[in-house]
Amino acid sequence: MRRTLAAAALVLGPGAAAQTDPAALFRSGMRASPAAAGGRALVLPGCRDCHGRDGAGGRESGAVVPPIAWSALTRAALARPAYDRTSFAAALRDGVGAGGRRLQALMPRYPAGEDDAAALWDHLARLEASERRGVAPDRIRLGVDAAAGPGLFARLRAELGEGLRLHGRRIELVRVRDAGVEESGLLALVFATDPAARHRDGGLPLLFPLDPVDDAVRADEVRSLMPSRRDQADTLLAAAPPEAPVLADEAGRALLPAATRRRILDADRLAAPLPGELIVLVAPGRWRGLLGRLRPGTRVHAIGPEVGAVLPDLARRGVRLAVTNPSGGPGVDAASAPADRLARTAASLLRAALAAAGRDLTRGALLRAFDGIRLDEPDWPGLDYARHPRTGRRDAALLTLE
Repeated sequence: MRRTLAAAALVLGPGAAAQTDPAALFRSGMRASPAAAGGRALVLPGCRDCHGRDGAGGRESGAVVPPIAWSALTRAALARPAYDRTSFAAALRDGVGAGGRRLQALMPRYPAGEDDAAALWDHLARLEASERRGVAPDRIRLGVDAAAGPGLFARLRAELGEGLRLHGRRIELVRVRDAGVEESGLLALVFATDPAARHRDGGLPLLFPLDPVDDAVRADEVRSLMPSRRDQADTLLAAAPPEAPVLADEAGRALLPAATRRRILDADRLAAPLPGELIVLVAPGRWRGLLGRLRPGTRVHAIGPEVGAVLPDLARRGVRLAVTNPSGGPGVDAASAPADRLARTAASLLRAALAAAGRDLTRGALLRAFDGIRLDEPDWPGLDYARHPRTGRRDAALLTLE
């Protein structure tokens, strides 16, 4: 999700210091001191906000954004000589490119010292190889989270087809058990079961995680098949009776509108029995601790993907559920198993994105390819990544389980 300097500037307290981590500078920008920013303390956007996570460039506010990939910077162009450490530092700090030409006004002027500029230059030298992990001349390696189960892995492999080749490369699926998969030679990880734990800002892309994502993740890090936690919480709040309270922990309270009039029960301080109807917004791992407090006949409104592991226990206790169904909507084939529909949809999206990303494949190119994908099929209707870049859709159907 790209941002211009004006949109990204946040007023901070006095005395903010520059970042020295080059990966953080590239990803998140840096803080300009009040003296350097006309009396205001600002956060200047990260390089990837405009130039892309792989430095390939693009367009921003109608202007062409040049690439800053290492191979592009160190190669002479028609309008400039090749960059070196000194000219790169001048471009970063003063907005003067190699050869002395003034850079576009959209390019922020970073108050970066020599060490910051040198560290960022070295980071760009490493970035290109990092963004091409999992891409070989004859194959593309994609990981599938082993915790998603062997059945879903087998379904996805069958849907993609053993002989599928795109731009001369064969797609190879690898089951992944280690959460630290950034260095394991994969282009992306499919069906992550815990995106918050798997997520490494700026690292391995997550495709179609099995849990809804939080608002903190970006479209150049995660592409989901389901509405975010906030969007699914909004669906629950809009549909539940106004007198139903909300049982929430810290993460759940962050999903509530600031002006909510609902009574909020603290999930960390439960003393009295729970009411007969309530909305539950807690971390997925906390559901088992709530089972003993839900009486038979209690009606619970919850985010569907987060209660799947405890559904049998809730059913045995006689709890009635109204849950969000991220794949629901007009045209869904109810006779088709959810795992089959998920695998078919993921395979269709992967084929489309890999084909659109082209032969010069990077992690960034794969994620950008989603921006042109719209998929409206019976398996998973209404996906539009041009309108909803991270999640493909914002609306979720409701499913009642008595």
